[in-house]
Formats: sequence, structure tokens, C-alpha cells
Amino acid sequence: MAMSPEAQARFRRITLPWRIVFIMYLIALTTSTHWPKFELPENVPVTDTTLHLLGFGGLTFLLWQTRWIKSRWLVALIVAGWSLIDEYSQGIPILHRWVTWQDALANVLGVLIVLTWLWALRPIGLTPNRVRLAYHRFIWEEMFSRWSLWMVTGSLVCVIGFPLLLMAKQDSGEVFGKWLYDCIVWWCVLVIPLWFILGLRETRIWKNRKPCFSCGQEISDESIIQTGNNECSHCGAVFRITQWKKFIPPRRNILIKTYVKPVLWAMFALYVGVMSILLYMVLMGIKEDALLSNRVSSWINTLPESITDVVDLSVYLVMIAIVIRIYRGELAKYYDRSLRCRNCDYDLRGTPVSPAGVGTCGECGTLFLREVDDNKESTSASPTESNNA
Repeated sequence: MAMSPEAQARFRRITLPWRIVFIMYLIALTTSTHWPKFELPENVPVTDTTLHLLGFGGLTFLLWQTRWIKSRWLVALIVAGWSLIDEYSQGIPILHRWVTWQDALANVLGVLIVLTWLWALRPIGLTPNRVRLAYHRFIWEEMFSRWSLWMVTGSLVCVIGFPLLLMAKQDSGEVFGKWLYDCIVWWCVLVIPLWFILGLRETRIWKNRKPCFSCGQEISDESIIQTGNNECSHCGAVFRITQWKKFIPPRRNILIKTYVKPVLWAMFALYVGVMSILLYMVLMGIKEDALLSNRVSSWINTLPESITDVVDLSVYLVMIAIVIRIYRGELAKYYDRSLRCRNCDYDLRGTPVSPAGVGTCGECGTLFLREVDDNKESTSASPTESNNA
């Protein structure tokens, strides 16, 4: 379905900053990886392979945010392919750089980590939970569409960077890498809380408004019909009257239950990892000249420490993403329970409703309000303060 001019205008507004940042980041990343004779000093508390992992992971995220490509897998394949080309091109003699399989592996691992997190944080669940997530996504898009946020973020780079650069030059002439590391750390320490504060501010701005999530225009109360779906008078997009209402968070006992499954999976993964290490140690102790164990041990001992570091970091970040995905799935089940009567747990999807979306539970007679989903055959009850009238 083609977007209306109003929706297209908002789409360009929310993607333009990301596209500019992506292009600037791509130029800076390519320049840094091809800078002649550039080497990190020994006193820098981060390896070159770790910077490769973070660098191309960031490139994957920024390309996804540009909305040029709609497939997460295609974004990952494009960046992974570009990272290999980037690494291979460092072998040009005039650059005096080295092509290493360690850096290529770190590039691909960075792409894999971001792909896993994009999968873990994607919209999940049925209509009730997706309506809740659409509101949070709208706040995110509006916050990062403001040029003031990007100006403040960029200004912090200069405010932090220049003093650290001066201090680095006073210490020695070759600690540029140490300065860069400190700059990144302090930038994260200051910027992440700033983004959180601005996100709360953006939430307060839109709290008492009724914006269309497609075009961003406010919808007047007169144009809202008290049924499941309505059409925006500005762009014609379908919206729901419940998308602006406060969603009741899970009670403490339900919230604790949502933590149980992901925690159990995390403990199981940790148990498997520990048992694998113990099994390897046992096999090594049973027969010192065992061919397979000796080969594995020799191969592991020959790996550079930088590679083992990025592999360990990748495993941890991927495991955390999987645990968060499991947690979000359990949380989505809570909000999607509005498909069932909260009084007797009867499935309400086949129960007829009035034109206003009000129906009566066939089991206990409790009234409920339903949202009609035009994209699916099923319907869902409203996940507002209560689906029971």
C-alpha cells in the first residue's frame, strides 16, 4: 500500500538524520581502517579486533535505521560483504596495512551481534502487544528526528574530545588510540543518560496528544469513532482508539513469572558451557596423548588473545540478546491475554460484537471491548485498563 504524502513527509523527516549519520560514519570508518601505518599503542586497553567488531556492528545498526533496506538479513549480508571488501582492500601496498583473518572475523561477528539484537528487539506478539510497541517506536522515531538531539550529541564529542586530545599530546605523541578510547567511554557515559532524559521528555510531550503513528498529525476527538479501527483524517491510515491509552503494566507476581523462563534458559546455557569445559578437562586428564584433545588444545593455545576476547564478547552479547527475546515473548503473552476474557479466560475471538466493538463473554457474561484487526481474520480485545466493562 502506497504511503500518503503526509506519511511520506514524516518518513523523510525521521530517516534523514539517520541517513546523514550513516554516510558520515561510513566515511569515518573507511578512513580509519585505511589510514596509512595506523597502529594502536600498546597501552590502549582495547584491541584492534574489538574496535573492528564495534565499528562494523555500528555500521549495521545505522544502515538498518536508514530504512533503505527492509530486510534485516539483507542488511547484515550487505555490511558483512562490505566488511570483507574493506579488509581485503587494506592490502594495497601504499597503505602499509595488513590483511588479517582476525579482523575479518571480528567484522562479521560485529554484524552477527547486531543482527541478533535486531531480531530480539523486533515487534512481537499479536495485535494488543504490537499496538503497545507501536507507541514506543513512535516516541523513538520522534526523539531521533529532532536535530537538537544530534547537535547536542555531536557537541559532546567536541567538548570531550579536544581536552582529551590535548592531554594525550602532553603525555606522549603516540597515544592517539588511548585518547580515542577515553573519548568513546566518556561520550557513552554522558550521552546515554541524556538520551534517556530526552526520551522521557518526548513521552511527556505526546502524552496528552493523539498523534497518528503514520503521519504524526494530531487527531481531533471529533474525528474519532468509538469502534475498534478509525481512519486518520490527514493520511487515511488506520488507527485504534486504544493506542494512546495507558497500558496497565503486569502486577508484581506476573512480572516475576515473566522473568522465570529467560532466567532458566540463561542458567541452562551457562550450565552447558561449564559442563563442556569440565568435559574437555576430563578428556585431557584421561589420556594426555589423546589425538583429538591435543589437537584442540594446541589450536586454542595458538589463537591470538585478541581473537578469544572478541569471540567471548560475541557469545555473551548474543546470549543476552536471546534472553531478552525470550523475556519480551513472555511479556507479550501478558498483553495479548486481552484476546481472552480476564474473568474466566474464555477465548473471545469468535464472540460477536456490536458495531461499537462491545461484546459479551459467552461463558460468564462479562462485557468486553474488542479491536478489529483489518490485516488478520482474528480480532482482539482492548488491552487498556481492563477489557471487561
